[in-house]
Amino acid sequence: MGRFTTASRLIAAIVALLAFACGRVGFQSTSAEVRDSGARVDATDSQDSGGMDAADVDAAREPSDGDVAFDAGARAPFGPPVRIEALWDPSCSTGDPTLGPDELEIYFVRRNEVMVAADVYVARRADTASAWGSPERDADLSGSGDDASPSMSRDGRELWLSSIRSGGLGAHDVWVSERADATARWSTPVHVGELSSVANESSPTVDGSGLFGIMAVGMAGARDLFSTRRADRSSRWSPLEARADLNTSSDDSTASIAADGLELYFSSDRPGAMGERDLWVATRADPDSPFGAAELLVELNSTADESNPWVSADGRRIYFDTNRDGVTAIYVASR
Repeated sequence: MGRFTTASRLIAAIVALLAFACGRVGFQSTSAEVRDSGARVDATDSQDSGGMDAADVDAAREPSDGDVAFDAGARAPFGPPVRIEALWDPSCSTGDPTLGPDELEIYFVRRNEVMVAADVYVARRADTASAWGSPERDADLSGSGDDASPSMSRDGRELWLSSIRSGGLGAHDVWVSERADATARWSTPVHVGELSSVANESSPTVDGSGLFGIMAVGMAGARDLFSTRRADRSSRWSPLEARADLNTSSDDSTASIAADGLELYFSSDRPGAMGERDLWVATRADPDSPFGAAELLVELNSTADESNPWVSADGRRIYFDTNRDGVTAIYVASR
């Protein structure tokens, strides 16, 4: 993480804004294993399903009480990804989804042509069989600068985000907001100094304990994944450590760690990708072990760009964004 001059910081901020507004940027990288799938979905299949009603989609994708739970390392492929119509706006780029523990609220980032910077939005629903309500800008989380990568803790009491705002160090830094419960308002985001620098930090995510985190550092096209730990929620985070078990010479970023800390879903344009950035998953035997070789989630990817995954606590649903329809939108797939 090198130091930026004042001019470099301004350039970094502009590049970061354009990367999201233009539907992401894709690059090249190194090798990994390809996930075996009997239900590969290409861009055409996904676009055909994009017109389904959101209520029908969510109801059809929700698991029943009799469904068998999936174990880490032996998971079935996801079904076809479906665009969430209630959150889609063809005039806006919509992405970076994160959900509450009951999956009744979804936070994400939206940017349209007249917005100087992206803001955090929220939508809610009465139950998991219902369609999402109309999205609203969250004034408690959105700042005057660019806000990206919201990521809620598994208990729904913390929300991490990457933001360029007053009080930061110049580029995207890590910020955190807290609340007592799902009915309470979010506090004003606080700058997390030990996880921020004059470089660009993005996509912070924590496991179910809230004590282990992973994030990306660097500019789009050359990001790497770093991890950190803390003793408890009142303690400082440890210095960021580059993940040699996950990183390649390509862009490795936008990670989401499973509740048990044994799976990491992320985006990368490493060799083996189907187009631009694709979604990958890496697993490990226990929280103290390194992750194994990443596997390509063939059934979710297309020749377009896929990124910013979020996986439910039971591992059965994955939300992510893609520009396969021309405008970045949020999709969901289930298994």
